[in-house]
Amino acid sequence: MKRLFFCLFLLPFFTYSQVNKDSLLNVWKNSSKNKERLNAVNKLIWNVYMVTQPDSAFYYANLQYNLAKKIGDEKSMAKSIEGQGVSKAQKGNYEESKIFFEKSLDVFKKLNDQSAIARNLDFLATTYCKMGSYEKAISMYEKAFLIAKTTKDIRRQSSLYGNRAVIHQKQGQLNQAIECFLKSIKLAKQLLKSSKEGYYPKLNIANAYHNIGNIYTVINDKEKALKYYFKSIKINEKNNFDKYLILNFLSLADFYLSELNLDKALYYNKKSLSKAIEINSPIDIVKNESNIALIYFKKERIKEAQAMIERCIEAVKNSTDKQLIAEVYFISSKIQNNKQTSILNAQKTFDLAYEIGDVQLLKKASYFLYKIYKKENNLDKALEMYEVFVEMRDSLSGDEIKRLKYQQEYLQKAKEDSIINSTKHKFQQSRIKDKELQIQNEIYIKRILIFTVLLVIGVLFLIIKNGISSKKYQKEEYQKLLTQIHLLNTNKKSEISESIVLESDIKINKEIINNQVGNKLNDTDWKIINLICSSPTMAYKEIGAQVFLSVDGVKSSFKKMYDLFEINATGRNKKLALAIKLIKLSEEND
Repeated sequence: MKRLFFCLFLLPFFTYSQVNKDSLLNVWKNSSKNKERLNAVNKLIWNVYMVTQPDSAFYYANLQYNLAKKIGDEKSMAKSIEGQGVSKAQKGNYEESKIFFEKSLDVFKKLNDQSAIARNLDFLATTYCKMGSYEKAISMYEKAFLIAKTTKDIRRQSSLYGNRAVIHQKQGQLNQAIECFLKSIKLAKQLLKSSKEGYYPKLNIANAYHNIGNIYTVINDKEKALKYYFKSIKINEKNNFDKYLILNFLSLADFYLSELNLDKALYYNKKSLSKAIEINSPIDIVKNESNIALIYFKKERIKEAQAMIERCIEAVKNSTDKQLIAEVYFISSKIQNNKQTSILNAQKTFDLAYEIGDVQLLKKASYFLYKIYKKENNLDKALEMYEVFVEMRDSLSGDEIKRLKYQQEYLQKAKEDSIINSTKHKFQQSRIKDKELQIQNEIYIKRILIFTVLLVIGVLFLIIKNGISSKKYQKEEYQKLLTQIHLLNTNKKSEISESIVLESDIKINKEIINNQVGNKLNDTDWKIINLICSSPTMAYKEIGAQVFLSVDGVKSSFKKMYDLFEINATGRNKKLALAIKLIKLSEEND
């Protein structure tokens, strides 16, 4: 099973700047200057607590809000509300984080702070994405992108391209996803060259590499998937982006799990889990523990697997991250001993995946349910799930998803009762087999067509190559034969022109030649022999005119002589070869 752990270009305030926590706390508690205190607490929230201790970040953001309100600093008030939203998102409380972002967005709109408006729209879009509301997320991203483009905010544009790509990826639109990731990388590299800012561009590049690795995992290009995963890891390790190393290691664990390399999968899962515990990221802890539960199950450590997955299910009960819930329940369905519980959990995964439009999850859940229903002889349900699986698989391979159409069809089917009669069993079984056979035949036909095209191209190439070689060979043979005739005539002290027409006749020993071929030559043949010995390059038409014979008759005479004298030269060179042979036979008896 391949799960995809997406690096959203989320919360661009995450930094790991080296700051002195004690010094900041001292300023916050003891400074008499409110601006200094607000600046210090802002750094405490974002640079110290946000990644590792989101609850503490929320606490200090609340204190920041109270102080800002007291002195009438609306911008700092909005910034503190934004910080509260981010801390809630860190813990997976997306409904609450959405409310905070909407509040901070309203304040920034009032202040007409375009950069902050784009940032909060980006946060809201990412929150909607995590909640599975892709259409709302896309709308927010588009609004944020328009502002970022107007204000020439390259950093925000890079982040937005990356986040938009993640939605394309979730919806199975892999070509569009790759295109957006490459744009994000291009802008990030441009930002690296044009400014001293290095943190955000490097983070965006690392995230894009990770997600491109996910795409190559989907299309089963293992070599490229690993290449991009490790490119992302290299950047994240070099810059201490621990939050994102968690997802790097998690994706590697799942990659090796799909390869059934359980030891390597467990190694990377434990690395990821260790980082998640270190920075206190509950969502990432659940992701890792659910993966480890599946590995334990495959290693036949059943009790440990079941205990761990139950703990994960308990942890996501109050979560609003529908994709995380779906993934945990899907793993639970694979581990359960009770078939009914397994079906219920898989169905829950299917329903959530359908609700958020996640093609990958729909594909996995539908195929899993198809196998269970088929085994249980629930053939109507089996066929329904198999059709969904084929549609999702084709959608991924064709890079198109017809999610809205599928939702309508599924809702229609959900209203209908699925009652299986014993008289329908064989018919339904046959339909499933026919469907499977149809898919196999389509694949076979495609392969045959590809092979045929390649074969035709190969044959044409050989024909052309042989034709060129043949022409070259004939030309070389022609020159050699002309040279031989020239030498023979020189020996007889005869002059030769460029067309090899001799000034004096060559003496042909008729007796010797007749003996050679058993007196099978007629008068016309002898006339032709005399002509070609004097002028070997003479054309058929010219020869025919002189011996009062048609061109076909001349050709027939030549064919007979070629056979009698065993002439093996090619094409037009046969006449030259025949002339040489006749001259040589006559010379041998002079």
